[in-house]
Amino acid sequence: MKISSAFSPATLASVKAKPQDPEFLETYIKKKPGFIGGLLDAVSTSDVAQRINSLGSIGVGLKALPGVAYPTIVGATAWEKSVLLDQLDRLPLKHVSQTATIVVSDNLVHPWYGRPVGGYAVPLGFTSAVNLARGRGSADWLRDVVSHEVGHVADFSEKSPLWFLGTSRKGAFGEGPFVSEYAKTNRLEDFADSYEEFHRRPDRLQQVSPAKFERITEATRPGLLESLLDRKEFRESGKVLGDWGSGSALLRQSAEGLTAFSTALQVGHGVAQWFASPHTRTPEGHASGILSAASGVVLMSGLAPLIGIGLQGAQTALRNAIAGSRLTPEEVEATVSIPVRPLEAVLGVPIAPLQRSHRPLKVTAVAAGGAVGGISGALAGPYLGTLVGYHLGGGVGGAIGFVLGGLGGFVGGSYLGGRLGDALT
Repeated sequence: MKISSAFSPATLASVKAKPQDPEFLETYIKKKPGFIGGLLDAVSTSDVAQRINSLGSIGVGLKALPGVAYPTIVGATAWEKSVLLDQLDRLPLKHVSQTATIVVSDNLVHPWYGRPVGGYAVPLGFTSAVNLARGRGSADWLRDVVSHEVGHVADFSEKSPLWFLGTSRKGAFGEGPFVSEYAKTNRLEDFADSYEEFHRRPDRLQQVSPAKFERITEATRPGLLESLLDRKEFRESGKVLGDWGSGSALLRQSAEGLTAFSTALQVGHGVAQWFASPHTRTPEGHASGILSAASGVVLMSGLAPLIGIGLQGAQTALRNAIAGSRLTPEEVEATVSIPVRPLEAVLGVPIAPLQRSHRPLKVTAVAAGGAVGGISGALAGPYLGTLVGYHLGGGVGGAIGFVLGGLGGFVGGSYLGGRLGDALT
């Protein structure tokens, strides 16, 4: 796509002067100068918009899946892999699944310190990677070091992607008493060494520092969903998911990155579609842009994923209702834009007013049904799919059931929830 020169002052003035003139808008849309013009071209093309929406929905569907996949283990001997998997089975599933890869190397040098180390963990923003050294020849040492590094992952991931606001900032980490000399290095190493002791020698940690023992107890305590997932069917299916791609660390990290990228793309597309809608005059695009941007931002923050999934479910249900002529694009636009009207007023985006013929309660009911259905399907689908798949085909069957159940549950739940909300109003 060729990008022409940016807006001139005269063009900007004319756009400002005649924003509601249909003939002017037709001419303006045909000319669409500069980078923004190219952006408007993209988002006003229904095929492109549909493809981006589909990619975003897949990304949200993948993010909706509860974390059960074990790390992809690379470079380990059969014995080392057996020891690592056995120790991972003893660690909280939520922390194990937040570790994308474990790479075992003969000679491991820390990339930041430039000296040989037994292991280190790297926060990648959207996931974490662990690197371990080979050569100690002791199962106990391997169990200790992997527990320590997964402790770093747990610390990084509590506020993912804001990993620098992790668990170690809470409590007495970085202050004595310490479980080891190495724990005195900084609060991060104190937390990781304490996490290692908690899972390897809990009585010693409780004796040395009851406060740190209690803090890690809180950090590792499973919630309701985690308690339901932490069972053999999900652990064994998670190991199969971790082994996909022939044990390639790059492939696993790329897959994690692409999932995160699809959400970022959804945010960018949503914002572009939102602010292009006054020029392209597409009410559905206006509503879709608002919901895409909102759900993407919430999901990228990592702070309230269920809310992000619910917003995407609402968008899916509303899109289906418009396609089925149960709602009009105009009434969906007017209702969805109500919460963001103050922001649109500040940014100069034309307001979509409610008309007498509009049915805001029906729009809200369809959106709420889609949100609840999407969340419910995203949770129940992979759970039931894994249980059924595992008992039919072991870990491989469970892994297939997990993925298909998750994606199908989200899409199906959004659709059925939206239809129920429509029927009730």
